[in-house]
Amino acid sequence: MLVTVHATITRDAQMGYGYCERMQWHGDRWMIAPGATPAPAPSTWPGSDVSRAAGWRTWAGEGDD
Repeated sequence: MLVTVHATITRDAQMGYGYCERMQWHGDRWMIAPGATPAPAPSTWPGSDVSRAAGWRTWAGEGDD
């Protein structure tokens, strides 16, 4: 999972965070899968060329474009 967090407290700030876990489709949803931990992915900004080259995918919730 690679996300962008946007928060406004007293000024505008952003951060990116990535967390990688082995996943599998189970029934009607994604779940953490058994097995070895995936290889560490590079730390990168969501949507960047480096993130796409590393295989990160954009997570869009229901109704998102």
